[in-house]
Amino acid sequence: MAGNDFSGSRAVPIPVRNTAAGYLAPVVGRTAVKDVQGYFGFPLIQKGEVITEAIYNRAHKMARLYELIASTRED
Repeated sequence: MAGNDFSGSRAVPIPVRNTAAGYLAPVVGRTAVKDVQGYFGFPLIQKGEVITEAIYNRAHKMARLYELIASTRED
């Protein structure tokens, strides 16, 4: 028998997941009702666009999550 034979092992590989469960799901998929500016006045998201995971990650890196979430609510 081979020394590294794991065919009888019950180990299950853990899937790689880059998103955090719980607080990401409610934001992704919503539509922005107002523009959110990023750095140097460039738009992070514009009115009418749907928030994607990429936009969420960009807002997280720019510390603009509050503004992104607030852009999905009507004032």
